[in-house]
Amino acid sequence: MQFADVADGFDAIIGNPPWVRLHNIPPAARERLRGGFRTFREAAWRDGARLARAGSAFAAQVDLAALFVERALALCRPGGVTALLVPAKLFRALAGGGMRAMLLREAAVLALDDWSDAEPEFDAAVYPALVVARRREATTPRDEPTPGGDTEIAVHRRGGAPRRWTTDIAGVPFDGSPGSPWVLVPPAARSAFDAITAAGVPLAATRMGAPLLGVKSGCNAAFVVTVDTDDGRLAAVHGRGEDGRSRSGTIEQAMLRPLVRGDTLTPWTAPSGVSPGGECIVWTHRGSGALPALPEHAARWLAPWRPRLRERSDARGRDRWWSLFRTESAMTHRPRVVWSDVARTPRAAVLPAGSPCVALNSCYVVRCPELGDALALAVLLNGPLAAAYLNAIAEPARGLYRRYLGWTVALLPLPRDWPRARRRLAPIGERALGGETIAWDALWDAAIDAYQLRAATVAPLAAWVLGPSR
Repeated sequence: MQFADVADGFDAIIGNPPWVRLHNIPPAARERLRGGFRTFREAAWRDGARLARAGSAFAAQVDLAALFVERALALCRPGGVTALLVPAKLFRALAGGGMRAMLLREAAVLALDDWSDAEPEFDAAVYPALVVARRREATTPRDEPTPGGDTEIAVHRRGGAPRRWTTDIAGVPFDGSPGSPWVLVPPAARSAFDAITAAGVPLAATRMGAPLLGVKSGCNAAFVVTVDTDDGRLAAVHGRGEDGRSRSGTIEQAMLRPLVRGDTLTPWTAPSGVSPGGECIVWTHRGSGALPALPEHAARWLAPWRPRLRERSDARGRDRWWSLFRTESAMTHRPRVVWSDVARTPRAAVLPAGSPCVALNSCYVVRCPELGDALALAVLLNGPLAAAYLNAIAEPARGLYRRYLGWTVALLPLPRDWPRARRRLAPIGERALGGETIAWDALWDAAIDAYQLRAATVAPLAAWVLGPSR
C-alpha cells in the first residue's frame, strides 16, 4: 500500500508484525531482504559471535520482525514514534544485534516491555515484547549513536504486577559493542551483574576456550539405540526403523558409545559406559575422521537408512555416508563439562578424561585442561550465582526455560584468580561426583568466595532473577 500524501513520514506507526524465523523464508526472498535491510545484513552481535566462535550463518538467524522495526522507523517522520510487538528474544538473542544497534543508532528508545516471564495467555513457544521508539531528528549524524535518554522498562512476571522502572538506555546493553544483548534488570540487580562481570574473565577468553556444540547426526533415529544385552563383543539393541516402527538387531560393542541428550542430562554425572537400558550412539568414527568402512553388524544396522543419510545437508559431497558431524566435542583426551542447551537453570555434568560419553547437539561442551578445572566450572554452572548471571542474558524459551547457548555461556565470567577459585571449588565438585548432595546455599557461598565478592553486592541479581530464596 502506498501513501503518496504522507510526504514527510508518519507521526506514529503501531503494529504487530509477523514473527518468522529465517529458515522459513525462501532463499530468494532472503537475498532480497538482505540487500534491503541493514538489520538483516548486520543481524549478528559480532563481538559475541566472535567470542563464542559462532558461525556467521548461525549468528545471523534474524527474525522477520526485526526488519519490520527498521521499516517502521524509516516510515516515521523525524520525531515520529513507532510501537511494535516483537519476539522477546530480539532483546537478547545473538541474531537480534542488528535491531538493537539500529534502535540505539537511529532512535530514542522510549519503552521496553518484556512478557517472557509472564503467565502465558496461550501455549506460546515465543514470547512477546513491546518496543516503543522515537525516530531521531534529521540533524543527528546517521552513524553516530543517538544520545542516551530515559527509557521506561516493564518486566511482566507470573504471580504479580509487572515491575517497572526508568533508566538511561545507555546502561541497558551488556557492554558498549554495537548490538550487544539488553540486560533488562532493575538498577540494583544491574549493579550486581556488573560487579560479577568485573570480577571475572569471560569463559571463552580463558584457557578453556569457547564452548562447542555437541555431536550432530542429522538423523538420530538411525544412530541412537538402546542397549538390551551386551556380551562384551556384540550388543543386542533396539531402536527405530525408517518406517517409524520398533526395530531390533545387534551391533559390535566397540561401535557403541554412551550418550547424553539435553533433556536427559542430570547435574554432575553422565553415563560412563555401555550398559543394558542405556542409550548409545553408533559411533562410526576413529580419531578425527569417519571409518573407511563399517564392520558387519553396524553396516547392517545403518543400511536401511543409507538413502536418507546421504541426503543430510552436512553429508553431501562425502563418500562416507555414515559420517557424524561436529565430533570435536566427543574427543576424550581431556576432561569435559557438558550442559543442556535448554533448562530452567544450568545443568552441567563432568566427563573425566577417557570418558566415552558423547553429548548430542542438544548439549554444549567445554574441554578443560585438567580435571580440577572441569570440577570447578561445574560447581559454578550448577550453582545459583551463575544461574542468576546467565538467566539475565539467556534467550527465553517455553515454560520459563532459558537457552544456554554456546555464545551465552561463553560470556560467563570465571573468577580472575582462577587457581585460587579452583582450589576452593574443585573439592566440592569431587564430592558431588561421588554422590554427595550439595545444597544451593553451599554452592552460593563457594561462588561468592571464589569471585571474592560480598554476598550483599550480588544478592539483588539473584533475588531478581531466581526469587528471594535464590
